Amino acid sequence: MRAISIPRCSARAVVVCVLLNLVFLIGEQRTEIMVLEPGDGKTLSRFDDRFRAQAKLWQLGAADAARAQTSINELLRLIEEGGHADSPITASVSYDDLDLTIKLSYKGTLPYVASEQRLPGGMVEEQIFAAGLSGFLSSVFPDRLNSQQKDRNCEISLYFQT
Repeated sequence: MRAISIPRCSARAVVVCVLLNLVFLIGEQRTEIMVLEPGDGKTLSRFDDRFRAQAKLWQLGAADAARAQTSINELLRLIEEGGHADSPITASVSYDDLDLTIKLSYKGTLPYVASEQRLPGGMVEEQIFAAGLSGFLSSVFPDRLNSQQKDRNCEISLYFQT
């Protein structure tokens, strides 16, 4: 029986095509933008409904969707109860099969989120544990959280690895 030989350049071309296909499939980012009106009492339910629909459409894992939803609900609650937003909140939700990113933008002030607190030097071990536990109990637990404020323009970004 004689083996079929494939020219080397064809084999390389097949490997390159497969790799490029994987890169483009993984890199496909889907984005949904929502505008939420603070203070109307329906901010959380509106976000929940739209987020659940998008998570289902994007086939986001149930555990990842629940963790993101819990975190963003707690953050929206902190913003609303503290009166931090002076304008509508724009929520941009992006998903690319590897990461889920939620960015909130609004005019106002930033809320205090325990998970981004800076620990002062000289704390004993028990105090550090208690401070870390308070951040966990705040229910805002993305893999990474960035916040910035410039001229009353606030942006809070939550990153979740899926």
